[in-house]
Amino acid sequence: MNNARNISVSEAENIPMDEIIELGYGCLFERLGTIGTERFISFISSNKFDYTEWRKGLFEGKSAKEIISAAAEYEESHPFTPRKPQKEINP
Repeated sequence: MNNARNISVSEAENIPMDEIIELGYGCLFERLGTIGTERFISFISSNKFDYTEWRKGLFEGKSAKEIISAAAEYEESHPFTPRKPQKEINP
């Protein structure tokens, strides 16, 4: 069963940081496994990665319709199937 859900900005702002970290690691481990998670964290930590700049380049020159269409195609071809039950987020 997939209990994962998107949360609003106001909900996220009210979640304690230790829980955000736990949820974040859980998402990474769920999708990437142990080795993939370690590689991701190592890359982000050691490369002065600027997420905001990366996101700007990711969507540059694309319309909202193109982005939405690409996201829908990706979601359909990569369905989220958690390996274990997801923790409920209750603000």
